[in-house]
Amino acid sequence: MKAVKAGEFQIILEVRDEDLELVLKTHADVGEAFTMMDVQEPDDEALVEIVSAICRDLEKHHGIAIGEDAIGTAIELTGKYRVRDMSLSHAQPERALNLIDRALASYRQSAHTCPPAIASKRAACSGLAGEALAGLEAEIAAMEQDWRENRQQLREFSDKQRRGEQLLRDLEEALEQQQQQEAERDGDVNSSEGNGQPTYIGLCQRAKGAGFGSMEVMRLRSRIEEAETAINSNRDAFDALSCKLNAELKLSSDEVLSQFSALSGISVEKLNQDEGLKLLALEDTLKARVFGQDPVLEQLAGAVRVARAGLKEPNKPQSAFLYAGPSGVGKTETAKALTAALMDDERALLRFDMSEYIEKHALAKLIGAPPGY
Repeated sequence: MKAVKAGEFQIILEVRDEDLELVLKTHADVGEAFTMMDVQEPDDEALVEIVSAICRDLEKHHGIAIGEDAIGTAIELTGKYRVRDMSLSHAQPERALNLIDRALASYRQSAHTCPPAIASKRAACSGLAGEALAGLEAEIAAMEQDWRENRQQLREFSDKQRRGEQLLRDLEEALEQQQQQEAERDGDVNSSEGNGQPTYIGLCQRAKGAGFGSMEVMRLRSRIEEAETAINSNRDAFDALSCKLNAELKLSSDEVLSQFSALSGISVEKLNQDEGLKLLALEDTLKARVFGQDPVLEQLAGAVRVARAGLKEPNKPQSAFLYAGPSGVGKTETAKALTAALMDDERALLRFDMSEYIEKHALAKLIGAPPGY
């Protein structure tokens, strides 16, 4: 810490919010030696720019293009909903990128099982008959045959790659063992005779030091080079065929919606619902579930619309409500109905049973124990 305060070198520390207190306790001068900066999630424009830039790497990794609508949908969904899945519970842009990555993997698997071009041709068969239907079915059969041949070729490339990599590992292990055996065998032999002239063994050791080796070592090295060349050639052929098959694939918002629906349990129809129409119909949605509390539900819906319209401070809670009344009038049901209407999932409600915090010391379970306790 003295060196840091003296300016001998510079340090950048990165710590999460939950670990900040622990870091500050490590030394009394940490707060003075370092300038603390609160790094928050990027705003909308910067978030789109960041996600779009990183998506280029995801496109290279999966070999599938990503549409702009898919990026926008991923940002919108991960910004609005909080999913219990660990990969979608972190901060932005990690949430959006994890969703796109999962959607790409799922889309590639489904597209390689049934290509979208063939699926669209099959869908077009429903409105045809006679010669037109027969011609389209023949075209579909030719496309399926070509697809099966390409998939079989991909499997062959994959099998060759696996066998080649295993052979390369075996050869490298054999080379290491051979070199170790020769080193142990020649370790106790002097490299020169009494008259100062180098011996045959000494010359061999000098040759090994210059990069040469015994016949067995040279043979193993030659086989390793051949295996590496074959592996690289096979990988290039596999990548070329994969690019050919994935050339017509493009991730769209529909695939992102389907993947998010599978992770969150929220139906695609609810995810596709217009937010404005949902807020306009919020009162009717609440009244369809909670009866006899119309004035309360109208005030509740109005407060939510004001918050969603952006008329409140963005860094504060949208609204705070205190439901008062005897047991059984619908207080808990109103909270559940509002959660289901806004978040499309009743499980998004966080419920704390305050009867567990009647005692003073029990409050530590909610806010943590005091310092030094």
